[in-house]
Amino acid sequence: MTTLTFKNSKILKQLAEETRKSKDIKKPYTREKATNKGVWLVKDEGIYLMNAFSTKGKENLVVYADGYNPNKSDCWEDCVHAVGGDDFAEFVPLDDRQLDRLRVNGNLTIKWGETSFRVIA
Repeated sequence: MTTLTFKNSKILKQLAEETRKSKDIKKPYTREKATNKGVWLVKDEGIYLMNAFSTKGKENLVVYADGYNPNKSDCWEDCVHAVGGDDFAEFVPLDDRQLDRLRVNGNLTIKWGETSFRVIA
């Protein structure tokens, strides 16, 4: 099991705030609306969280997992060992209490396994 930590930052707080307010949360790879609030966990060039809602022409809100920023020299190899070689986007549901904690000052941790994941916020 891999532990992915997203440290509290201005961008994570903004992501939590805007996710909490959004009424148009989408599932990845589809135009289908999600039934609850959440963000996308993405693995491509790095491992990061991003908004699951439209930013209406503004840049997406992206928060890299600690140690998985593509500016790090061994990032690709580390990502493969952490979550596998294929790129993906996975919907990560977050309830209002979790989003409120992230808006204030919390970290978000994802325990990633081969067939499941657990979110701690």
